Amino acid sequence: MNLRTISWIIAAFVVYAASVAALLRSPVYSPEEAIFALIIFGIFFPGVAWLLTWRARRLDFSCTPGTREMIVVAAYVAVVFIYLVYGVSAIDSLVPAVMAASPKAQFILATVKKLLVFVVIPYLIFSRIFGYTLRDFGFRREALTALVRSHLPALIVLGVLLTALQYFIGNGAAPIRKGEFSGFEIALSLPLCFAALCLEVGVVEEFFYRSFLQSRVAGFFRSEIAGLVVTAIVFAVSHAPGMILRQAGTVDGLGTAPMAWEAVTYTIATISLVSLMFGILWIRTRNIYLLIAVHAITDLLPNLPEFIRTWRL
Repeated sequence: MNLRTISWIIAAFVVYAASVAALLRSPVYSPEEAIFALIIFGIFFPGVAWLLTWRARRLDFSCTPGTREMIVVAAYVAVVFIYLVYGVSAIDSLVPAVMAASPKAQFILATVKKLLVFVVIPYLIFSRIFGYTLRDFGFRREALTALVRSHLPALIVLGVLLTALQYFIGNGAAPIRKGEFSGFEIALSLPLCFAALCLEVGVVEEFFYRSFLQSRVAGFFRSEIAGLVVTAIVFAVSHAPGMILRQAGTVDGLGTAPMAWEAVTYTIATISLVSLMFGILWIRTRNIYLLIAVHAITDLLPNLPEFIRTWRL
């Protein structure tokens, strides 16, 4: 382990520790919750991901961006943050009233917006300026083949563990545990919700945060740890605007309108740890399809109740 790697690890611990220390001032967060998040999401799941891919095939993936490319990356990340703070509500204000009143239309519109901002636009920019193709972002036939061969154990084991965790502990799955939906509704909606999440969070977030951002940070600094740390923080903090402005914090127990510092420190103290698992899977396999599937499973039960309410007849 060289000095550069040690420096990135120390920086990560400092940011994480400062966030937890600040968050513990909030009445909605407890030391027990911080310890639980660290053990489960910071140690257990990243460790399981590492072990499950110990002998897995690592697909060829080369990314060595120059300074000019990294400036464009940083600029686009800044644009994404501006969009998350101001753009989402601005676009929503332009939506016709008939669409705004329809949960189905809102679901479709939200997915389209995410695909445009996090996938289509950055892909078009980098394909035009730097000549990248979809293969350069991991979308290739070899990855599908590896998914059903070398990487299948990681998908199955992580899928079972994540589903069990969300069902027995997750706040989002509470309506399912309470029996608010029939067995038929759940059985019918599970595969449909999974398919929707593969697109809405799987393709959207794993393209942007892993094959787009993490790969370039790691290649530029010549350090996988740098890519892992920077992406975990960006991944975490980009969820804060939704908690502050769009009541996403209710699912995580922060309430409908958390303070900005609560949302930011909460995401770093918890969501950044979740990012470690995806980042390690990317480092070990370079399989975008594996990450898409695991990410969709991670969000499946928390999103299933709202999916059923939106699409039930």
